[in-house]
Amino acid sequence: MGRVGRIMGQSSQSWMWQVSVLILAVHGAAVGQECPGAGDCCHAHPNPGCADAACCETVCAFDTLCCVLEWDGHCVGSARGVCAACPECTRDGDCDEGSACFRDLCVDGACRLTSVAYGDVDGSGGDSPIDLDDIFCVLDGFASPALCPNGDIHPCVRNGDIDLDDILAVLDAFEGANPCGCP
Repeated sequence: MGRVGRIMGQSSQSWMWQVSVLILAVHGAAVGQECPGAGDCCHAHPNPGCADAACCETVCAFDTLCCVLEWDGHCVGSARGVCAACPECTRDGDCDEGSACFRDLCVDGACRLTSVAYGDVDGSGGDSPIDLDDIFCVLDGFASPALCPNGDIHPCVRNGDIDLDDILAVLDAFEGANPCGCP
C-alpha cells in the first residue's frame, strides 16, 4: 500500500482529517511535526519523526510526511543519505550495485564492493574459485534464493531472480566461461 493508501486506510481517525493532513503535508505545512520524535531514525517505525532532532528536521524538510504520518522506508532511505547517525547499510543485502562481478558487502556501516570471479556464487574464491560448491549453491538458490544470495549472475547484471539461466551460467563458469569480463 502506498503512502496515500496508508493515510486513507487508517481507521483511528476520520477520513476528512486524514485528507486535510495529506493536503497540508503536501504543501509543506508542519502539522503535528514530531522532531525529535520517538523511534530510531535508521529504521522504519509507525511513529512520526525520529529521536535524532537534527536528522529528523533535515529529512522532514523535504519529506513532511515523515513527521506527520510515520517514519517509513522512504524516511529511512533519506536518513541514510543525509544523517551521520544512520549508516549506509546494516547488512549485506542493503548493498547491491547489481553486477555479477562484485560481491556487495556491508562493512562497518558502509557498502564495499569486492571483485569476484564470474560464477563464484558461494564466495569461496581461492586458486580455483569456481567449484562444485558454486553449482550446489545456485541449485539451492533456485529452490530458495535466500540459500544462495549471490546466485543471480545471468546476464551479468542481477535481475533479482535465480532461474535456469543462472544455473547454466555457473555451469559455463565452471568450464571457464566469463562473458561478463569479471576479474
